[in-house]
Amino acid sequence: MEGGAVPFCYSVPNTIQLLNTLRLTQKSKHSQKILYYLGIIFSALFLAIAALLPAILPVFTLPQPSGQYKVGITEYSWLDSSRPETFTQTPEDKRNLQLQVWYPAAETNHGRTKPYWRDSQIKGPLLSGALGLPPFLFNHLNRVKTYSYPDATLAERTTPYPVILFSHGYNGFVDQNTVQMETLASHGYVVASIAHPYETLATIYPNRDVVTFNKKWNQRMMAEMLSALPLFDKILAAEDKGEQARLTRDILDEMPLWQQSLDLWTADTRFVLDELPLLNATDPRFAHKLDLDRIGVMGMSFGGATAGQVCQLDARCKAGVNLDGLQFGKLLGGEPLAQPFMVMESASSSGLNDFMLSRLGNVHYRVKVRQSTHTNFSDFSLSAPIFSSDLLQGLGLLGTIDGQQMTTLISDYLVAFFNRHLQGKEAPLLEEVAVKSPQTTLTMYTP
Repeated sequence: MEGGAVPFCYSVPNTIQLLNTLRLTQKSKHSQKILYYLGIIFSALFLAIAALLPAILPVFTLPQPSGQYKVGITEYSWLDSSRPETFTQTPEDKRNLQLQVWYPAAETNHGRTKPYWRDSQIKGPLLSGALGLPPFLFNHLNRVKTYSYPDATLAERTTPYPVILFSHGYNGFVDQNTVQMETLASHGYVVASIAHPYETLATIYPNRDVVTFNKKWNQRMMAEMLSALPLFDKILAAEDKGEQARLTRDILDEMPLWQQSLDLWTADTRFVLDELPLLNATDPRFAHKLDLDRIGVMGMSFGGATAGQVCQLDARCKAGVNLDGLQFGKLLGGEPLAQPFMVMESASSSGLNDFMLSRLGNVHYRVKVRQSTHTNFSDFSLSAPIFSSDLLQGLGLLGTIDGQQMTTLISDYLVAFFNRHLQGKEAPLLEEVAVKSPQTTLTMYTP
């Protein structure tokens, strides 16, 4: 399997089949006895692994949204006819985005909520392959229930709803932060998660067409990153702020492919911003219900870097959030960021965002979450708790922070940030004196 070796125990059924074939051809009673006992051992091992899987990878429960509204969910496919699709060889192909949208829903006493992974048979093996894990490891996610009702009626209220756009991590997926999407929707936000084709795990359009991750492009990007590692080391070692700033800007020259992808994701997000007025004018569900003067942009990892660059280039973004993403791109060399901005970082993050934070010209926040790693800033904290155990800490996939606590912390800070900076509401959590949890450290900067 690409991405990592498969442990021997997951090849048990094929091994037993081979042993049975050999058993028919062996003449020696001694050999037959050895093969017989090997078959028993391998079968027992396979059954033990199967029995342990529910404990290792349980059918988990998503935290219940904390807001006053029920949650609806729908999806769209939007074609940008002005931009060619650069990942294909067909000149006529245009950039086609898939969006998943969560929103405040009216009370509903009927209907089923959306499965967490409706397309687990597609996404499960792809995610396992990306992590170098066995292909069936995430099949259980199709049994996880969400709080989102497909195509539910939008909740009525006298004022329109603010909008938040979200970008996933590199090789992530649109619903990788379902907990945060549902929580924000329950607090009165319309949240649109954008699938960036060929750089997401899988883009699954409403008509069920599928576009998967472009591995060749990613390999070129990883090679570029490796060549730039000495520059990152110099940035971390630099004591002079001016030297650190110069080296940070040099990253733009050392990583042109990364900048190319960041520009593409930025263009995707700005296209969605262009399309929102049409949605607000003509869509039966959202017509005249979106407040396009109150738009936030956020993302996780590479999507977080996208959020920073979008806000730097587009005044329609009124507030932005980067969830544990290394911020690079035009923000490092252009005008200081004019909008309020929040950076949430894992305990494993370095000081590479220090220069970026100095480029923020409005009030901004830095939230450090102890005992967390990069992957904790997604639903992975809940879907695979075994990776937070002492046994598998060496893999570095998850920190030791409790998954439910981690996802709730992220949601609480996002609600507080957007409540304050999109709606002007009180947000005590964002005061430095506030103590939400011993797991976090918050620093607020004012210009």
